[in-house]
Amino acid sequence: MIKGFRVENLRSIKDSKMITLRKINILIGRNSSGKSTVLRFLPLLRQSVEQPTKGPILWFGRLVDFGSFENAARDNDVSRGVRIEFNIIIPKRNQGFRRALHSSFQQFDRGDLFWAPSLNARVSITLGRSTKDRVGNVRKLTMSIKDDRIDIIFGENGIEEIEVMSRPIKLGPGKSWGIFRGKLIPAVSLMQEFHMEDDEGFTHEFFDVSLRPFASEISTALRKIAHGRTSEERITSIANRLNYAPERIFFEKLKNLAGISADLR
Repeated sequence: MIKGFRVENLRSIKDSKMITLRKINILIGRNSSGKSTVLRFLPLLRQSVEQPTKGPILWFGRLVDFGSFENAARDNDVSRGVRIEFNIIIPKRNQGFRRALHSSFQQFDRGDLFWAPSLNARVSITLGRSTKDRVGNVRKLTMSIKDDRIDIIFGENGIEEIEVMSRPIKLGPGKSWGIFRGKLIPAVSLMQEFHMEDDEGFTHEFFDVSLRPFASEISTALRKIAHGRTSEERITSIANRLNYAPERIFFEKLKNLAGISADLR
């Protein structure tokens, strides 16, 4: 559920700051201050998800006509990038079902160890930042929940880098980042390389979505701090079933499950 939005470098708006959506919103400002742009922003999103587009935003459509991406950028300067931020509520999930941003990731999963309460998240996308970009492709995606933050940098040929808490994620052999172009926000997954031998003895390589992409790294970290009597099977099971939760809930649950007495934070 979207609770508010913020736009930067769109038309005459340098920075709208976060606008909280209420039953009635009243916009007050000088002429050419960006009021009409704010009013047309939600219809702009609507037409972008309802019709096919080359980029995430359909700048020229049935509901809103901003012309081209260059016309929509403040002072026609696409090198700055247009930034869109959403304040959203992620509802509490019912145990037994997890729904992801992209249909490819939808799954039933009764193995998660705990379930996070509803979360308040900030999600932002930066479009453009290149004079060669004529449609406003996503160049950066940022998601933050309180003090937790992930930044995804996109290049011409895919993902250039992903940082979690300002630390770059290094992938091991046989792993790569995959992008599923959503209607507005791209869904990112980690792809794992697999090998399969056919009936004639030929080996084929293919990549598939890894639903627990860092389970082996988590297992290695848990072995170093878990109670000595914690079995290998137990550690592997915990690593395969951990999911996101606020810091306090996450570490308290992890300490109890793995028999850890030290302060992990």
